[in-house]
Amino acid sequence: MRRVVSPTRLLALAVSTVIVVSLYRRMDRGSLREVLTRLDVRWLLMALAALGASLSLASWRWHQMLRLSNAQLRPADSWRWTLIGHCFSGFFFGAAVSDVAKSSLYSRWKGFGMTQILAASALDRVVGAISTGIYTLLTVGLALVAAPAFPTLGWKTPKLVEWILVLSGAVLLGLGGMWMTQRRWLPHVRRFYGSVKSMTSLLKGRPGLIVQAVLAGLLMQVLISAVLACSLQAVSDQPLPWKLLLWTFPVIGVVASLPLTISGAGAREGASIVLWGGLGIPASMAFSASLLTLCVTLLWALCGGGLLWYEATLSRRSATLPTSSPRSSPCEQ
Repeated sequence: MRRVVSPTRLLALAVSTVIVVSLYRRMDRGSLREVLTRLDVRWLLMALAALGASLSLASWRWHQMLRLSNAQLRPADSWRWTLIGHCFSGFFFGAAVSDVAKSSLYSRWKGFGMTQILAASALDRVVGAISTGIYTLLTVGLALVAAPAFPTLGWKTPKLVEWILVLSGAVLLGLGGMWMTQRRWLPHVRRFYGSVKSMTSLLKGRPGLIVQAVLAGLLMQVLISAVLACSLQAVSDQPLPWKLLLWTFPVIGVVASLPLTISGAGAREGASIVLWGGLGIPASMAFSASLLTLCVTLLWALCGGGLLWYEATLSRRSATLPTSSPRSSPCEQ
């Protein structure tokens, strides 16, 4: 937590900057200004509301996982910390490390054990991965239906040598991770695994909660796609082929979620220009819609930053009060 910006995030910022600037320099400035001047604020507000609803569902699901570990506070607290995690993900660490950062501060400032909070966050991610997998299958099915409308992208199948290089790199990273785990993190991993196993057993006894959490994750994915759709409609002055566009929104979302850029900046713009260009949408419109989506994401991340400052203020105030015994879960007693 002391190193707020890591070298990898600086590299991601550089990648985003280079891609966005390169795409901007290729844009027709007159067309780009024309697109931005006809911005419909109503659709932009709908995009903000869609992302806010998605974050609220994420807060609810994480709160349910915290309840399993007896580490929950009020639902409003879980909502605030979900926004703080969104701030970490958008500006500093990326999606994976943001869970660790959020769990670390949550356990430290709220008096819970780090292991139980991190286990709840990991279980929340597992349920989210199930929802993402189902949504991916639905997207593939929708894409197959819209197959005649696929744009010609000119993609080539990777050669055997390229596959070997990619797999070799993945194996080396895996071996390096195993070595680091054995040397430094094995005791913590064992405690973490025990907490996850205990919470998973509790979750298996509540199949209704599993179904609700998976459905919430599916709805979150739909709302995230709706953010991009609303942003596109906000800058459009022509009827859009929604039936042909539906499959592109989750695909662009997957590309934007790759940990190579800051909040998908650059990756989202490039993917939208390539995919929508084959469907008759001008590059200036695709570029503007992607930038609006980035602005919506960063606006909510700024709200999370304000809440982080608020929680830090509360923590400093409570540090001046007489200390009380920290809360603990049955798993740690």
